Amino acid sequence: MINDKLPYNKLLELDKKRIIENYYKNRKIEFKGLSDLLNVSERSISRVLKEANINTKRLNRYRLNENYFNKIDTERKAYILGLIYADGYVGDEHFNNIVLQLKDRELIQKVADEIEYDGEIRISKKGGFKNSQVGHVLNFSSKQMADDLRRIGLYPNKSLTVSNLPNIEESLIRHFIRGYFDGDGSIVLSKHSSYHKVVGQIKKYVYLHIVFNY
Repeated sequence: MINDKLPYNKLLELDKKRIIENYYKNRKIEFKGLSDLLNVSERSISRVLKEANINTKRLNRYRLNENYFNKIDTERKAYILGLIYADGYVGDEHFNNIVLQLKDRELIQKVADEIEYDGEIRISKKGGFKNSQVGHVLNFSSKQMADDLRRIGLYPNKSLTVSNLPNIEESLIRHFIRGYFDGDGSIVLSKHSSYHKVVGQIKKYVYLHIVFNY
């Protein structure tokens, strides 16, 4: 029987995006089922997902509250949002991955507990042997959570796109700011960084709501 499924070298960028989209949309389907659905070889699917840094082994390895960011209505949610703004990452609509890396193991464990994440917290090292910095990493995928975070104002390549405070209740902004600085610690701004605008927004908020009302 001739295998007429599309091999990797025949895939267009549109085909690769379709594979990734369907992988997240049909997460309970094995590679064979996805291969039949898309008429693409299993090896091609595996290679595309690997190149996109998608860990296919984690399909059922963790649980989390995917509705957590549906509404930012508590101090804790605003605080965690600040952490993600400072030291996190949200993928685009094709990947929907969410990453948060912090030096403080206890803090990142509290975040994991708060969002009801029961998966692995990885350790990441940056820099040379003598000057290496250890970070603790949450890395998971959720279309619902990624959609909610993008709606609030977090986008891929946030250093170029994030320029305003998040769209949340004004009473919770101070908790967002607390999380932002707990996560980032300090801010280094490049000449063209949109973080100039974020810090400007924070400065304005602090001046109007804290200094002015002292």
